[in-house]
Amino acid sequence: MTHQPIHGVICPTVTPLKANGDINPSAIAPLVDWLIERGVAGIYPLGSTGEGPLFTIDERKAIAAATVHPDRKILCVQGDSAFGFSGMEAEVACRHELNITFIVVNNNGIAGGLAELDPDRPIPPSVYLPEERYDRIIEAFGGTGYC
Repeated sequence: MTHQPIHGVICPTVTPLKANGDINPSAIAPLVDWLIERGVAGIYPLGSTGEGPLFTIDERKAIAAATVHPDRKILCVQGDSAFGFSGMEAEVACRHELNITFIVVNNNGIAGGLAELDPDRPIPPSVYLPEERYDRIIEAFGGTGYC
């Protein structure tokens, strides 16, 4: 493997924020374009400005995605169990108005659930409710849900 020497200006960028302190992802691409038009050789988001550790990991991922691929739609396909573990990432995506579509495949539980619940038996801990409305969870975060 050969390594190319680093040359030129590598610019750490400040992260554009809205008045309420949320990340402003739509302002990141124009900032990157402005820097590139002026001859910088590389962009270093979240670097050496001291702001990186102040953002959550999800916010840092959002900043990286908005820096590298601002015009691409991101598609997140996951099962209902995975959404149960990582659903708050959808809140971050909605709060920062990221271009992400979440598709939740509902099989009613961890490693498969029950098609119907038996009213005479307790619900097993690995089962999620049939007909769970994940679209309403997204709506609660400010996104648009479809069922």
